[in-house]
Amino acid sequence: MKTAALFIIVASELLLAISAHSGDACIPKDSHVKALSYPNDIPGVLLEVLTNHVGEIAPPRGMFNPSDVIRKGIPDRRVMFVWNRGTRYVIASEHGGIGYNNPIFLYEVDQKNNTATLISEQIADSDAAICKLSNSLIMSK
Repeated sequence: MKTAALFIIVASELLLAISAHSGDACIPKDSHVKALSYPNDIPGVLLEVLTNHVGEIAPPRGMFNPSDVIRKGIPDRRVMFVWNRGTRYVIASEHGGIGYNNPIFLYEVDQKNNTATLISEQIADSDAAICKLSNSLIMSK
């Protein structure tokens, strides 16, 4: 029984990793939007504010709890991609659980004053909506 449950967990993790968006395919063209590496290219203040808002979050392709099967020490969220345009950052993510969903966050970062402010948090209701919503948020202002 434990072997079957472990197989299901590993299989679902692999499927989610394969289907995870890199964000590169849907980044707006000719718009000064840059894809960033998470967490290496993210301002420290944004990492801190994001973690305070949602808790621990795994990097792209990192292990997370995608379903209601909880594995201790593994976050229930994972970053899909991060985009930057000027002082704005879009963070597309996965949130595991019975109601698996894709929250997309828009933050305004003021590095001079060392602040990051959540401007918008929306849920993409499909894989196609992840790109569309991320594009809409990063191009807003």
